[in-house]
Amino acid sequence: PSHTVYQDPGDIVMAPPLSDEIAEAEWVIRRVRDIMLDTNETVMVLHRNNLIDHPIVPELKQLQKDYGSRLQVLTIHRSKGLQAHHCFLMGMTATIMPDVRTSYTQMVNLLYVA
Repeated sequence: PSHTVYQDPGDIVMAPPLSDEIAEAEWVIRRVRDIMLDTNETVMVLHRNNLIDHPIVPELKQLQKDYGSRLQVLTIHRSKGLQAHHCFLMGMTATIMPDVRTSYTQMVNLLYVA
């Protein structure tokens, strides 16, 4: 039998391998801008930790000024129970996820929340 992990309709798009946080920020910002300009849909940008020092922050703050509540920037934990048309889960590298300090089950649960 077929095992479907993701039951709801939609696409899961994986970014190509990115060299660093700046490349990740550029990739995400391009897509968020396109969504904001071309649709009326909502976007969530999620990260495991606060994005305070991440290079994407200035661009996201400007987009939030321009588009208001259509764009939310949250930690994975704060996103629990919320929905958006598009979600960007940042910081998903082998050195960050999975986190060796937590169990596999905890990591799966965290990703499910995201």
